[in-house]
Amino acid sequence: SLLQYILGFLTYSLIFLPITILTSMIPAVDTKSVFFRRMFQRDNHFTTYFSFGKLILWVLLCIAGFTYIPMVTMKNRVRRNMFLSRYDCYKHFFMLVVIAPVLYFASPIIFLRDRMDMRKGC
Repeated sequence: SLLQYILGFLTYSLIFLPITILTSMIPAVDTKSVFFRRMFQRDNHFTTYFSFGKLILWVLLCIAGFTYIPMVTMKNRVRRNMFLSRYDCYKHFFMLVVIAPVLYFASPIIFLRDRMDMRKGC
């Protein structure tokens, strides 16, 4: 029902609000690496800083997305575990935990970059 989806969304939002705030307090580390700057170059944004907090937040949000679907759609009643895939195994959950950091580094998501981002020509 619609109420179930709204309550599920609000619950997950309230859970992740403090997590987002806490992970934003983890300081970024300046790698001072030319390779790192080239790897993170996206359009006119590039940086040598690496934010562990945003990486942790990204992985946790991927896990939340994995668990959100069975919990909110109530498919968890059948599976009895929010970490099981539809094939009743944990393999896909563990694959997500391994692949999430890879996606973080490979994605062009600029808003997950650090406040220390530099612009070309500055």
